[in-house]
Amino acid sequence: MSDDPPKTTGQDALATRWSRIERLHGSDADDVWRWFIDRYYPEIRAMLRRRLPTRFAPQAEADFWGYLYASGALQRADRGRRFRPYLAGVVGNFAKSWLRKHDQGTANDGQLGQIEASANLANEQVELRAWARHTVQLALNAMAEHYPIHADVIRWFYGLGDAEHPEQAPASVLEISARIGKKVAAVHQDLTRGRMRLRSFLEQELRDQSGTEADWRAELQLILAAVDEDRPGLIPPR
Repeated sequence: MSDDPPKTTGQDALATRWSRIERLHGSDADDVWRWFIDRYYPEIRAMLRRRLPTRFAPQAEADFWGYLYASGALQRADRGRRFRPYLAGVVGNFAKSWLRKHDQGTANDGQLGQIEASANLANEQVELRAWARHTVQLALNAMAEHYPIHADVIRWFYGLGDAEHPEQAPASVLEISARIGKKVAAVHQDLTRGRMRLRSFLEQELRDQSGTEADWRAELQLILAAVDEDRPGLIPPR
């Protein structure tokens, strides 16, 4: 029996994800909102700060969650779309509307169009790489529930950090060997197995963010390329 995460089809993952999102106004809405915020708050915050002038970002961020609830934007979403670009679109539309309402000077002098163009063009790759890092962390968190040593070794070796220590210097195999009391050869084995498992958990996470099988494969290639730019060798090929 494989000790990797159970495989799900694109349709199964889609049903699981949207069945949660559809409950954002249900009897267990508080629990579902906590799940959503825990997973996506860091990236939503970063998206808003890339789209708005610095002086406005904190207030817009505070207003966004009420907008998301009142608008029903998530519940009305096309279930066949990839989640990442859809969420980016929701944030972008909110940012434009918020800026028009709160800063007439910006809306009237053409800066709004510049901000929109910047978000759509110059920031596209920045946001993709940021989302890739976030998705790796989600995959590592899931992996840590089943294989904590492998998750720790991966975090330490690649300097990935965690929720409490988001940035940390990479550790050598010798340092990790001393830290966990294993021989160097055993740490190398943990790294090899951990990287393969991380890929499996990453693929599962991306299935949960995608619509069709074609969407999933397209998103996977984008995320893998972005991860490889930041951490070469972290995700091995199949």
